[in-house]
Amino acid sequence: MPTPFEDFFKNVPPVTRTYMTVCFLTTLVVHLELISPFSLYFNWDLISHDLQLWRLLTTFLFYGYFGLNFIFHMFFLYVIRAMSRTRDPHSKSTIDNRSCRSRIRALTSSARSLADIVHRVRHSWELEDSFYHGRSAEYLVMWIFNATCLLVP
Repeated sequence: MPTPFEDFFKNVPPVTRTYMTVCFLTTLVVHLELISPFSLYFNWDLISHDLQLWRLLTTFLFYGYFGLNFIFHMFFLYVIRAMSRTRDPHSKSTIDNRSCRSRIRALTSSARSLADIVHRVRHSWELEDSFYHGRSAEYLVMWIFNATCLLVP
């Protein structure tokens, strides 16, 4: 007779079950100090210059050490996956191609926006270090002026 945990684990969809297992194993390996958590985080300089390509994947696998944060991440991963698999009684399939395309389009747009924000923040830091170095009051005035230009129609 299977335990409640085994029954729960077997009822989780295979992709979600695999992802949750890999997240758990990654956290376990870090908790046992076999791998440093600093070798898992996303660092574009190390990825591009040192070709540490595993950082592209491990960024999404490590949610921190075991604790309440990890439990919440796993719980919400399961709940969101379960909600996305609920079936509309009027639809013929659980996956609609239009909704998949719109999700992919939304993720792509979000990634572009995030890359643009990172580029602008990096440019701002370079501007602060080079042109406004030691003149923080002028830098603050520039920030206030730019924010006003963005917010006032």
